[in-house]
Amino acid sequence: MSQKILLLCEFPQVNGGENSMLATFPALLAAGLLPVVAGPAESPLQRRVEQAGAEFVPFGTEKQGQAAGREELAALCRRITPDLLHANSLSMARLAGPVMLELPTPSIGHLRDILKLSRKAREDVAQHDLILCVSDATRQAHLNWGLAPKRIEVLHNGVDLAQFSPRPSEVTSELPRLGTVGQISLRKGMDVLAAAMEKIESPCELLVAGERHGEKEETVQVEQTILAAKKTRCIGRCETMPDFLRSLTVYVHPARQEPLGRVLLEAAATGLPIVATNVGGTAEIFPPESNAAILVEPDDPAAIATQVERLLSDVQLRNTLAHNARKRMEESFSIEHAAAGLLQHYQALLQ
Repeated sequence: MSQKILLLCEFPQVNGGENSMLATFPALLAAGLLPVVAGPAESPLQRRVEQAGAEFVPFGTEKQGQAAGREELAALCRRITPDLLHANSLSMARLAGPVMLELPTPSIGHLRDILKLSRKAREDVAQHDLILCVSDATRQAHLNWGLAPKRIEVLHNGVDLAQFSPRPSEVTSELPRLGTVGQISLRKGMDVLAAAMEKIESPCELLVAGERHGEKEETVQVEQTILAAKKTRCIGRCETMPDFLRSLTVYVHPARQEPLGRVLLEAAATGLPIVATNVGGTAEIFPPESNAAILVEPDDPAAIATQVERLLSDVQLRNTLAHNARKRMEESFSIEHAAAGLLQHYQALLQ
């Protein structure tokens, strides 16, 4: 009989953390494990889980409080009796920690954010048998802020190298195309990229694939800044990411904070030359010796503009970075590599 892994998800949308989770399902199923995803019902998440051939159970709402959420989770665990619980985000790790302390089921909390927690939140998260962090930068930040887990490990996300494969040859459209992907927000540095576009003189266009979810005045202002930037088009949420990335000449990632950008893995696997800010776990993806991307400091639109201009004028440099980026993904960031690491952690806790 297959051992059941209950994966606890926070949001109805399928973003980086959810995509990283879903990409491991073939390996889990092949290993005889049964993933069961709990999350908001009648959602994009539910549709993607069911398309992947896994079981989905309704759990929670975005407005549900901690006490009600924990009562619902305890009842869910009693009903489906998982062999292991995997809380797939920081928020779900906090919610589940005290619940799992009262149950015999081993559990994992997955930290995919660099976010300073309150003392109580750290205590809740620390109840899990294992904490997984998407980067060493994420791990170190939480340890520095006082998280005291039983055990904490780094597990980098992986990317499907068949799905995100290089285009047959460099894009030769009349107008070079820059691209960026992410939620329109201050954290993603979209305002910095808008300022950079004002400095770029070379003929090009920027496509922004992402949406604004926040309602804060500062977030609305970022969106307005992007919409007003020259040579820039916002295309909303992208449902065909491999095709979008393959249409680009250069990928630009201006984030102010990035635990481990999944879209950076996807862009690198696609064989794109990349300009990114050196924040969070980005240097773990592209260490200096790999020569696989150009990293600049955050909040520096002039540096982004300079490096984009440099790439647009140098085909050989673009090709070198693209080749090295793809090689880096093949060596260290394939989904097979990530899934094998996750399976090792699962099997250690299931013994």
